[in-house]
Amino acid sequence: MKDFIKELSKFAIRSIKIIIKALIGLFALFLLFHLVMYIIDPYSAEKDSCMYDSYGSWDDSEKRCREDCVRWEEKYGCIKITEQQIKQRNKYLKENKTVPAALRKEICLQNQKAWNFKKEECYYDFIPADCSKLGDSWQYPDICSDKK
Repeated sequence: MKDFIKELSKFAIRSIKIIIKALIGLFALFLLFHLVMYIIDPYSAEKDSCMYDSYGSWDDSEKRCREDCVRWEEKYGCIKITEQQIKQRNKYLKENKTVPAALRKEICLQNQKAWNFKKEECYYDFIPADCSKLGDSWQYPDICSDKK
């Protein structure tokens, strides 16, 4: 019986050592992954914080979080949002609610983009040459009123 207990305790100690080594290895892989991700994109943590903590948009050209943009893309830059709209939008986002279509539409049209009222979404790639080319389910911005 003594030998059995002795062998069992040796087995338990070896098992614990293997588990500890595996955990250390996993932790090292975790650190290595984050180091590689930082080398690839040193702003990844700031981008996440920008989107999820301050509800902003990451500006890749200036490498900063922009709360004055509802959206930022290299192709068309910043889709501006007013202070009042920022407060309204953030109120909904903090409560984990969807931003109402009326507010999204207001922001869209104020930035001279087209609004699709069937899908309730903004066409951010809209340019003045697209005026009256999108169809009946679209509300065009003010810049299209003089092109009719």
